Amino acid sequence: MDRGVGLVCHSSSSEATIALYRLLFRGRVDVYPRRFDSGKTGKSGYAPACANERVRGICEKPRIKCADCVVDECHHLSAHSFEQVTRQAKARFVAGLSATVARKDGHHPITFMQCGPVRHRVNAKAQAAARPFDHFVLVQPTAFQRNRNPDRDKRVEFQALYQELVADELTRTPSVRCGAR
Repeated sequence: MDRGVGLVCHSSSSEATIALYRLLFRGRVDVYPRRFDSGKTGKSGYAPACANERVRGICEKPRIKCADCVVDECHHLSAHSFEQVTRQAKARFVAGLSATVARKDGHHPITFMQCGPVRHRVNAKAQAAARPFDHFVLVQPTAFQRNRNPDRDKRVEFQALYQELVADELTRTPSVRCGAR
């Protein structure tokens, strides 16, 4: 160690801690300070962080280990953030649950890579015949009027319609906002 840095502990000054970090990580552009605030202890400060954290081949920081991992709504696994979480979990068995495994964007193979093949399918019509119940629509008329022409892409149109409904003051009655009848 450099002679300019002595023993550093939890009661050391900020200057001494910074001097130690600079000595330990000099020449490392991938290491930077990350601020932390502990809700449990009320303490705050800085800790070294690495830009290469959990990058394969560079960082061998241990990943989460668990025996089994169950992913609900596993069709979301094709999203980068969801995929990264399941890759970090080193589970022996991964089970995915979803009513809509096939995706319109064609990214469902990512789900199968993470969770394996479909093991069980349920036929909605067979289930409805085995456990019948009444289907009905409760119509609640409003004075809502569209402000724009429909979009050709139905996915865009669906989102635009919901945005207009939310923005329209006449459709947002107290019964709709709180979900009560």
